[in-house]
Amino acid sequence: MRQAFKLGLKREVPSPRQLCRAERDESLRHFASFLTDIPTTADEIAARSSMEKSEVDALLMRLSKARKCHIADWVCSGGREFAVWVAGAGRNAVNSYAKERQHCDETMAKGRPVAPFRDPLVSAFFGPAA
Repeated sequence: MRQAFKLGLKREVPSPRQLCRAERDESLRHFASFLTDIPTTADEIAARSSMEKSEVDALLMRLSKARKCHIADWVCSGGREFAVWVAGAGRNAVNSYAKERQHCDETMAKGRPVAPFRDPLVSAFFGPAA
């Protein structure tokens, strides 16, 4: 078998994993061509590429992890916030919901003094809590 490879009588067949990786890389390269320097949302990219939005979101996250694109801004429409993607490496913009959530978490971490519950009937007979 090895002699056949050496003589060129047989070719080495790539493994299914290598084929899958090559297809994935090719699909990422093709998808990256839809990203430009002009900020676009995932819905717009899905419309141009004729792909499902869930597929577009998954590919955008992969490209973002590979530092091929990043979130430039957040757009609020219909009470929801959508990421605006741009090609190239960069820092992701933080959406206002995340900022609000962080503020709420910080406030909750500080804690507020809460008066213990006192039954109104008890306070009527014995006065307010000391």
